[in-house]
Amino acid sequence: MNEMNDIHVVDDLLTKIEQRNIELAALYQIHSPILWVHSPYSTYSDTKISEKFRANDPNIFPNDISSFSHTIYSDLHGTVNKSDFYSLFARLPTAISKKFNVNVSKVLKMNIRLTTPDVSLKEYYGIPHVDFTEHPQGKTIIYYINDSDGDTILFNEMYKDKFDFSKKTVSQRVSPKRGRAVMFDMNRYHAATRSTVGPRAIININFI
Repeated sequence: MNEMNDIHVVDDLLTKIEQRNIELAALYQIHSPILWVHSPYSTYSDTKISEKFRANDPNIFPNDISSFSHTIYSDLHGTVNKSDFYSLFARLPTAISKKFNVNVSKVLKMNIRLTTPDVSLKEYYGIPHVDFTEHPQGKTIIYYINDSDGDTILFNEMYKDKFDFSKKTVSQRVSPKRGRAVMFDMNRYHAATRSTVGPRAIININFI
């Protein structure tokens, strides 16, 4: 896939029952409570990087926006870690292979991210970023756990060896819908907008 056709969206990545079970676990704590980790940063923990992006784009959140996350699975630097809730999400790589017709040879990370609504930030988006800079041939998938607002914005620009702090141009917006997933090249800059009417929950999946 080249830089212009790497973005693909599918609905119902998982079965309706699987979609509902994941939503119940993530948002309603139906199973044992998920251990959420709070982060005060919207994207980069290095605030100097964030400010360089903001300096060139007035549409970026004016301040760092906190979020909550839970790592489902990671295979980084030779160490595999699985959440106690991994079984709920274990079929995702197989579903990705089937629905997107792509070979998932190695999952690097699966992470749930949860943000709360904020009407005051409706016209802004997060800091453009890529999930991993060391895997340019990898793929990123964003799976939407629940129906909400708060689009994902995919930019035309790609990460190439170093951060590009210039103002980005929008390639596509994807609206959250339970069961929907979007796949794109891991080096494509992207950002999230804030939900305004309820929580926004996603699973971020990075694979080779």
